[in-house]
Formats: sequence, C-alpha cells, structure tokens
Amino acid sequence: MPEKGLIPAAAAAVGVDKQSIKEAVCVHTQKIYDACRDKDCLEDLRIYFTEHGQHTIDRAVGLKCRRAELIWCSLDVESVAFNRGFYSVDVRYFYSVTVEVNTGAGRPCEVTGLAVFDKRVILFGSEGNAKIFSSNEAFCGAAKSHLPTAVIEAVDPICLNIKMTECHEQQAVYGCGLHEVPDAVIDYFDGDLVLEGGEKRVYCTLGQFS
Repeated sequence: MPEKGLIPAAAAAVGVDKQSIKEAVCVHTQKIYDACRDKDCLEDLRIYFTEHGQHTIDRAVGLKCRRAELIWCSLDVESVAFNRGFYSVDVRYFYSVTVEVNTGAGRPCEVTGLAVFDKRVILFGSEGNAKIFSSNEAFCGAAKSHLPTAVIEAVDPICLNIKMTECHEQQAVYGCGLHEVPDAVIDYFDGDLVLEGGEKRVYCTLGQFS
C-alpha cells in the first residue's frame, strides 16, 4: 500500500536537506506478507533424454550423475477456499541433469536430460480486497483485484543418487509426467525428448534448497 514520507527519508539518507522538499510523495510499492525456506529431497525423478541420449542409455552397463542444473521455474498462484488471505503457490521445477554413461565399450560419455518436480506451498498474501484502477486501462472504470505476486529463489540442486531400471520395472518408482513444458526448456536440449519407449529408464534423487 502507498506510504507517505519515503521520499524525504531517502533524501535524508543521501544528505539532502528535508527543508528543500516541499511536499510528501506517496509511493506505490510491493509488500512482503509471507515467505518460507525449504530443503527438499526429490526422490526418483525420471530423466527424459533425447533420442540420441536414450539410445546411449539403452546400451549402458553403468552410470553416475555428473551435475544437475535448475534451468526454469513456473509458478501459479490461486486463493485458498475458506481460508481468507491465504494462497497456494504451485511451483514446477525444470532440471537439466547430465549423466556419465559407461557402455562397456570405449570411454564413458555424457548425456543430458530433463527432470521435472512439482511443489505446492501455502502462504499468507493478505485478503486482497483492494481494487486497482489505472489510467492505462482500455475500459474506463475497469478494475480488478490482483493476486499476490509469488517469487522463488533457488540454487542449483545437489545430485544425491541415480539409478537405472528396465522399462517393466518403472511402475515401482515415482516419475512425474511431462506436460506443458515451456518452449524455452524444450529448446535447451539438442533434439526432441523421448517420453515413451526405450529399453531402460534413469531416475535421480536431487537435493533442492529454495
């Protein structure tokens, strides 16, 4: 909400005489209502490879995780029913995971794939009853109650474990299916991702601080 006196306070901080300022100025600024810090262990995330990468995985006799990188996060905010002022924040993490593969012939090679994880948190974001009018609106008098803005800060994850299974064993472990992958994430990889098929599948466990 707008607060008065911010400009004179800022002026005093940089050594400007308050007397030279004739009027207080209201500043419309954002306010932090709630926050949380989490340490998550993301177990058995399936890694989706390109056609070339999947072909290499199918011939693998051993592998190890080399590195994992957080390449994108998508967020969605919705109000929580019957709990005024609280909102659910749904986060989808997109990871690039690089695996060193030993095929038993020649030197080990590296392949990179995509892992996805979904997370939900409930945060307080005020009741949000204030309506905002703006001269930039196309329809005079149009107003809308804005949802809170969610921001996530996260570091690259730590690769804790990796394993490979035959396709008929995949039902025994958790895998988050792919849907609504942003174009920027798809373009990150050299080729189309293989969602089905292949003889073997790879699952990783990541440690995420956010």
